[in-house]
Amino acid sequence: MGRIVRFAQLATEEAGGTWTAKGDGTYEFRGKDGRWTSSFTDNRDDSLEQEQLQLLGLDHPLVLEYLERYRNVAPAELGVRVRSATQQSGVVATWEVATQGSRGETRTSVITIGIGTDCSRVPTWERTIDQLYQLEPAGNSAGTPSELLFEILEAKLQRELVHRKIVSSRGGYDARLIGWLEMVGTESWEASNLTQALEDMREAIETELVSLDKAEDSSIGVPTTLEPLGISGSVDQARALSIRQPHAEAIMRGIKETEYRSVTTKIRGRILIYAGQGRYSADEEVEMMDDYGITDVQCDDLPRGVIIGSVDLHDSDEGDWYLRNPILATELVKPISHPQPMWFRPFVKLT
Repeated sequence: MGRIVRFAQLATEEAGGTWTAKGDGTYEFRGKDGRWTSSFTDNRDDSLEQEQLQLLGLDHPLVLEYLERYRNVAPAELGVRVRSATQQSGVVATWEVATQGSRGETRTSVITIGIGTDCSRVPTWERTIDQLYQLEPAGNSAGTPSELLFEILEAKLQRELVHRKIVSSRGGYDARLIGWLEMVGTESWEASNLTQALEDMREAIETELVSLDKAEDSSIGVPTTLEPLGISGSVDQARALSIRQPHAEAIMRGIKETEYRSVTTKIRGRILIYAGQGRYSADEEVEMMDDYGITDVQCDDLPRGVIIGSVDLHDSDEGDWYLRNPILATELVKPISHPQPMWFRPFVKLT
């Protein structure tokens, strides 16, 4: 909460307003023109008891407005230059990284990478990034990091993600630069060092990805049984139905008991539910989530591209397929065959 308050204060002051701490966890915001004032608190109970107090948090409209404003700032304008306390020169960059987890959900991480002029990592900077932003400004000197330097930082970020197993050899990720510091000391950058470091990093990443790919291939296999999902018999005879999110999630929660299709079906019994990777528009997904009453998770975070459980298809009336007794998978599994638009056998390898 302290970081949110500090962010709101600095953003307000930069926008020409004033932010005043009143004590007892309350704050007063006054707009640039001074014609209106709002009061905030970081205590939820106080905000409920006093109507004039607004609860300050990441979802408050003022904070969201400030966040959106700074998200739109070009990455090159996000950096600041400070005087190094140890005279060591270098750069520290921070990214917001979005990846897809093993359950198909979206995960967000904040990763900081610091390197010196020899292109080696500086762990101390990475651990104390908040303190580094408090160092004395160094002003505008002719030492702005080059595009080559940021290529090296991005390569080191990729290697870090692979090393931590945040991403796999097959998994992509989205990294957004959210801030960087140039540490100005007595050392200088050498272009030849940057070029060689980039070549070394790319070779190292390629080697690690090949090794990881082999390890993943050896671990991929067909489940030996589907009995935990209520399905007996041969695994390769199991049938899956492909359903987009958030409908698939609603089925697994027992909220959606009828699947609407344009045709009838004679299939009965327990079937697997595959959460398809197709998407509706953002507005449609929000409306569907509201209709289903699913409020504890965002549609973006729902698993996709995996088997999420099973359900009993017990009846069908033309295009209305009736479902009951969902069983949620304790471990989500990717099919080894290419999912079809509707029915497919997930554990039969297509040739």
